[in-house]
Amino acid sequence: MGPSDAGFYAITERVVGTDFETADEATMRSRLPSLFAALDAMRLVDVSDTAGFGVWNAQGRGPHSTWRDALLSVAVDDPGRRDHGWRDLLASSAVGISPFETAFTELNRLAPDLPENRHLVHSDLVNHNVLAAGDRLTGVLDWGSSIYGDFVYDIAWMSFCAMWYPNWGGIDFAEEARRHYAEIGPDVPGFELRLRAYEIYIGLNSQAYQARFGFAADLERTARRTLEIAAER
Repeated sequence: MGPSDAGFYAITERVVGTDFETADEATMRSRLPSLFAALDAMRLVDVSDTAGFGVWNAQGRGPHSTWRDALLSVAVDDPGRRDHGWRDLLASSAVGISPFETAFTELNRLAPDLPENRHLVHSDLVNHNVLAAGDRLTGVLDWGSSIYGDFVYDIAWMSFCAMWYPNWGGIDFAEEARRHYAEIGPDVPGFELRLRAYEIYIGLNSQAYQARFGFAADLERTARRTLEIAAER
């Protein structure tokens, strides 16, 4: 990697495989051990020479001093984010801002009980970012959305995104994760609370993105699902 006339370049070894989200249920289930092995490897990455929470920069620093602050920043229409302007667009959409605010109230209620765990989290394990061949993941690509935070976030990502992939046959990623951690560790106290809080955050963050870039149908479905999760106790 290095500088170029257009900015910078990075070249890596070729990774062979297909997008793992295109797999049917049987194939996806066969890949779960490899998926959890990858998540375990990320969880065990030494991040002690980095700092902060949230999306990290080239110096390995996240912008927030606490995990709670990173999560609650989802309600801020930050001029530095690529989706800046989302709040006004969401308010003027057919969905409106009310579902967002209702779900955010629940996230705010849950936030004080979340652990300040700090791990390497990919945070976008779909969208053509994971390649697989047979029952094995061959590459985890595009770390542009990667964050420092609780490793349970990546489980919540898979659980929340499952509704977009009917070809997966309704695999319960949360249940599969419970089974995995029960077999190999670690102990994950408050798993249900953590999972629900992160699913709410993912839904809120997705609404901001979808409102900003005009994905109206996706926005309506995401807002509805986020409210359902927020209403669960």
